[in-house]
Amino acid sequence: AISPADCNYGETLSTLRYANRAKNIINQPTVNEDPNVKLIRELRDEISKLRALMFCEQRSDMLAQLHEKEAREKELTEEWTGKWREAQAILREQRALGLRKAGPGVVLDSDRPHLVAIDDDPLTTGVTLYHLKEGKTTIGTEDAEVKQDIELRGAGMEPQHCAITFENGVATLEPQSGAHIMLNSTLLESPARLSQGCIIFLGKAHVFRFNDPAEAAQLRKG
Repeated sequence: AISPADCNYGETLSTLRYANRAKNIINQPTVNEDPNVKLIRELRDEISKLRALMFCEQRSDMLAQLHEKEAREKELTEEWTGKWREAQAILREQRALGLRKAGPGVVLDSDRPHLVAIDDDPLTTGVTLYHLKEGKTTIGTEDAEVKQDIELRGAGMEPQHCAITFENGVATLEPQSGAHIMLNSTLLESPARLSQGCIIFLGKAHVFRFNDPAEAAQLRKG
């Protein structure tokens, strides 16, 4: 699955395929039907048949079967509903992103403010993009007492390293005490406004470019 903050396109293809397939699964048979949906449908058919028989013949074993199948159908339906909601969340996330061809290249577009990781690892082939939500997005490590929206590893990272607040179209980077942060090669010790294209260094291992599509559009207009 894709978290709201982290979109690694080299690793999410199978999840997207599942999400697109889920769009076509309603309450009717489909080609290559999901096994859980098929089982739910079969259970509903059996429940309907048992209920019909109950009108003709009151039997305790039938009633027990009916209750058992109804409980199983409810359990599977709730499980499938959870998967469906996850798929819908993935699709909503993907609608905020777009791939478009530009000559021989491919451009990744997003209409939301985000950080793009600039990785100097020669073995890295994917592009990692972190969306910034309205309000505060926290950045730290998985060891933080409070779960961070964006979790990073590496030298120089504090459990609660910094936060980026996005309100009324303005993004502000807020460092935590003791956290090593540089903004465009300047050591950051107090909150600073982020502008389109600025470079952010977190700890000793992470470099990001800040993109604000709305600000970029205004700059293009002159």
